[in-house]
Amino acid sequence: MPQIRPTKWPMPLLISNRAGNVGMVFAVALPFLVAGVGATVDYVTIAEDRQLLQEAFDAAAMEAVSSLASGKASTADAERQARSFVMSAVDAELADIEREEVRTRLSVIVNADAGKLDVRISGGFTVARSPFSPFGGYAQSSVSVARLASATLSR
Repeated sequence: MPQIRPTKWPMPLLISNRAGNVGMVFAVALPFLVAGVGATVDYVTIAEDRQLLQEAFDAAAMEAVSSLASGKASTADAERQARSFVMSAVDAELADIEREEVRTRLSVIVNADAGKLDVRISGGFTVARSPFSPFGGYAQSSVSVARLASATLSR
């Protein structure tokens, strides 16, 4: 039967051996790379959703002010028109849950006083973050947008 000799831990051998360092460095860096990609995907998603909502609010506010200024709509009609415009703009682009949240958080305020028209539209929704983005410890991010369109009537 062969004799088993106790050996010392080969620390000097491990420190001086350079084989496999690329794999070890990659293994240490991989979580940071995945988190960076996840944060990038989340940022782009949030920026695109914010841009979509901003464009819808801009167009709706301008349309409402235009119809008020031309006398084609009352303030109540302009408010309904702005709501309808925003919802039709986001219907094709957002998921069902996000559309419903936009519908409930959408605020349209129309003021027509003494030759000055103001249409304020604000709202937003919550975007689910990717599972690869652990930054901040949040599973979702909020997208909020507001727009004010004004016109002065000259008589």
